[in-house]
Amino acid sequence: SSSNSLCDRITLENLFESKAGRNAFKEHLATEWSVENMAFYEIVELFRADFAKMDEEKRFVEAKQIVDLFIKPNSLLEVNISASIKEEIMKSIPTLASQLENPGIFDAASEQVFQLMSTDSFQRFQKSPQYKQYCRELSIEGAQ
Repeated sequence: SSSNSLCDRITLENLFESKAGRNAFKEHLATEWSVENMAFYEIVELFRADFAKMDEEKRFVEAKQIVDLFIKPNSLLEVNISASIKEEIMKSIPTLASQLENPGIFDAASEQVFQLMSTDSFQRFQKSPQYKQYCRELSIEGAQ
């Protein structure tokens, strides 16, 4: 059927372009107890988007919160990233807020988390009830 062919072509990138797609994926991640990757990915998106609007202190506070929540070993929502990327981030969070001038400080980590989600979580998502529901809604929209 045509609804399936539409769904067969969905990538994680496509999925993230729509709010409904993101929400369906988040629901699936919650069932797997793996919300930290998506939460990290989205918070990094926001950090980048708001970077120019933030003053130095706010940049530092936000970056430090991201590190404390997602990057530090044994942090509450620790993401699965390579030790080298983790080290790089820890080194680049300076003690002086005025040095935080790089909006891309979390990009390598975010990319790695995205890759992990698109291979691992996304493949399981495609077999989930959340995905089937999303595809049904997509085919209804496509038919209109």
